[in-house]
Formats: sequence, structure tokens, C-alpha cells
Amino acid sequence: MKSTREDFRARGLDTKCKLSAKKATVKLSAKKATVKLSAKKATVKLSAKKATVKLSAKKATVKLPAKKATVKLSAKKATVKLSAKKATVKLSAKKATVKLSAKKATVKLSAKKATVKLSAKKATVKLSAKKATVKLSAKKATVKLSAKKATVKLSAKKATVKLSAKKATVKLSAKKATVKLSAKKATVKLSAKKATVKLSAKKATVKLSATEVHHCWMF
Repeated sequence: MKSTREDFRARGLDTKCKLSAKKATVKLSAKKATVKLSAKKATVKLSAKKATVKLSAKKATVKLPAKKATVKLSAKKATVKLSAKKATVKLSAKKATVKLSAKKATVKLSAKKATVKLSAKKATVKLSAKKATVKLSAKKATVKLSAKKATVKLSAKKATVKLSAKKATVKLSAKKATVKLSAKKATVKLSAKKATVKLSAKKATVKLSATEVHHCWMF
């Protein structure tokens, strides 16, 4: 599924994109937004087979810098959406691999009146929020969010969600299952030092919710 600038104009999309790339491949679309995608010695790909892939931003700043990293957004028979309203979405990676893959699943990353930051140093990461501050940072760690025939949602309303890992592996996988992580007026922290944290579900429903409570997992 290839889109050219003429195709975007035909659809009425007012694109204001600043693309700077050295030894990289970049593709992007935005409506009334400032989009910056810079990559040095990196490969950025957005591919879709039999799927709908949308990257839209209204009154938002979307930045995706990568140094010595590989960023891939792929979907097979799935719907992948990345939207932001009155929000700042940042995706930065230094010596890291960031992947968002979905097979026969619906993956959404949205932010309304929120600051969403996704930073990774020698790691892999992913997230989403409403009226909240969501930070996902990892140093020397691997964070993966994969779904096969499943719906994976990570939402937060009026909450602060932090996921940090140092020398740890954090995985969230689901096969034929629904995995939800929601927080209302709560602070959810998941930190791991030299540990392996896994959350997997097969043909099951896994929910992690918090209401006016502080949940902390220390390893």
C-alpha cells in the first residue's frame, strides 16, 4: 500500500511534514500538524498488507527521531491507528528496536490532552493515554507488545503510568485474548532491575485496572 503526496492532496489532507533522513527510508501523513521524522543510520518502515494504516494528528506535534535504530510499523489483516488531539507524541530510540506488529488484530495508540513519550536506549517499547501523562522508558531492556487474533489496549484517564526497566525483559503477548491495562485517578508503576517480567494470555481475558490506588511492582 503505497501513498504519494498527490494521493494525500486528492484526499484533502493538508500535510506539513519536515522529513530529514540520512541513510534511512521514511513514510508519513498528517492533517493540521507538525510532523518531524529524523533518522541517522536507521531504517523507518510503515508497511501494510490487506490492512488500514493511519497516522493522523490534530493540533499536535509528532516527533520520531532515531539514532542507530530500526523502527517498524507493520500490519497484516489488521487496523493500526496512531492519533493525537492536543497532545505531544514523541518516539525516540538510541541503539534500539521499536516494533508494533498486529496480525488479525486492532492496535490503537491515541492521546487526548496528554503528553505521550516513548523513549528507549538499547531497548524496545510501546503505549497510549487520555488526559494523562504516560511515560515508558527502558535502559538495556526489551519491551514487546504483540497480538495475534487479539485486541490490545493500554489506556489511562487522569493517571500517570510509568514503565521503566533497567537490564530487564518485559513482554506482553496475547493469542486469541483481550488484554487491557487501564487506570483512573491512579499511579501505576512497573519497574524491573535485572529481572524478567512476562504477561501472557491464551484464549483468556486479562485485565489490569486501578482506581485511586497506587500499584507498584518492584523486582
